[in-house]
Amino acid sequence: QVPIESVFYIIRRFYRLAGICMTHKQQLTIAVFSLTLFASPLAFASAYQSFEQNASGLGESYAGSASKAEDATVEYDNPAGMVRMKRVAISLSTVAVNAHSDFRATGATNVAGADILSTGNPKAHPLGTDYLPAFHAVIPVNQRIFLGLGVSVPFGLETNYPDNSAARYFGTHSQITTVNINPSIAFALTNRWSFGVGVDALYLKSELDEQVDAGVLLHGATDVSSDVGIKNSASDWGYGWNAGILYQLSPDTRFGLSYRSQIFVKPTGKSKVDMGALNSTDQTNLRNLYHIQDGDVSTRITLPETVVFSAFQQMTPKWSVMGSVTYTRWERFDYLTMQFTSGLSDATVHENFHNTFKYAVGTEYCLNSNWLLRAGLAYDESPVKNAYRTIALPDANREWVSFGIRYRMNHMFSVDAGYAYVHINRGSVHQTSGSESITGDYRSNYANLIGLQINGAFG
Repeated sequence: QVPIESVFYIIRRFYRLAGICMTHKQQLTIAVFSLTLFASPLAFASAYQSFEQNASGLGESYAGSASKAEDATVEYDNPAGMVRMKRVAISLSTVAVNAHSDFRATGATNVAGADILSTGNPKAHPLGTDYLPAFHAVIPVNQRIFLGLGVSVPFGLETNYPDNSAARYFGTHSQITTVNINPSIAFALTNRWSFGVGVDALYLKSELDEQVDAGVLLHGATDVSSDVGIKNSASDWGYGWNAGILYQLSPDTRFGLSYRSQIFVKPTGKSKVDMGALNSTDQTNLRNLYHIQDGDVSTRITLPETVVFSAFQQMTPKWSVMGSVTYTRWERFDYLTMQFTSGLSDATVHENFHNTFKYAVGTEYCLNSNWLLRAGLAYDESPVKNAYRTIALPDANREWVSFGIRYRMNHMFSVDAGYAYVHINRGSVHQTSGSESITGDYRSNYANLIGLQINGAFG
């Protein structure tokens, strides 16, 4: 399991390093927040990637993320931007994601190649609602050196199908959960140039549940009640690094470039079988003939590297514009193989992802010293090719429209709120494994994102 106490300890030590004394109530608040963070499985961007590392950028569709550098969240977006924090800066945020998709199966076969569409539920709503919290902090050591710390959810996904779904032999539940701990340091090299670098310690947990048609294997029956459930769960830590540069062309113009490395993870865990209502003889035959039994499971996952280029321009004292181009090298995610020690054959899914770009533009308008308005647009490419779409990842290209505000309460605290509507293009799936197959369509695909963030500046 994730060492939540360790994360809480790191955050608390960071507060002490910043010279901020916490009451017991404040410590309890951070502890609860940390618990919430580690309970959040869902990310919402192309494939497994999440751009929702904060709520302040949500209103601009995360345009200008590597160059804006307005609060502590910059430690994740571009560590070089920490040099713009003149005081100790802390941000706590969460983004609620309500995703919707209608799946309708148009064809399905079992391990014997027989049609099972009539015996399974052809409809499903595989996506749902979850929350993406994050913690970010920056400490100026002096005028040239700055320290940062972040805890966030950079990757994740969850899909669910009914146990009687026509797609049940390809999966009823799939989930990837990640939590990233990111200490960093930045240097102001000159008045215009700054450089930052950080380390990523990422915890990943993967789950995959599916049904096995025991009735056909043993007796040729196709009744749903003869299905056997398999639950696979595995976890591991992986490590990477990130770096960035920020160039201040003028007081009104700056450019940012950031890079996050690939992270290789080899999760290991358990595979457990639920024999359901099968009698003891059938259970024994499944174990002896088909090796369907409890055991260990392992897999290998390579999370891709990402490059972000951003620009920020202050057009007038009240109006600014910004933009970003994000490149993700998804081609590293080619095959996903689960290996079993129980004697069960390895399960391999050919993902065949391709590299992607996300384009985002945004704007800010300052109404007065207290209120700031935001708006943004984005186009987010999916790495999923139509011919390789799976029920575990019913992804497609997306278009974003977003709005947001910031309210500055006083010289120490401010609050950000943002909303984005994300339209996900329609997609179809035709997934096969031997004689088993599932064919269907995903329609009415969209998501509503709502974010809230509290910022503090001290010293």
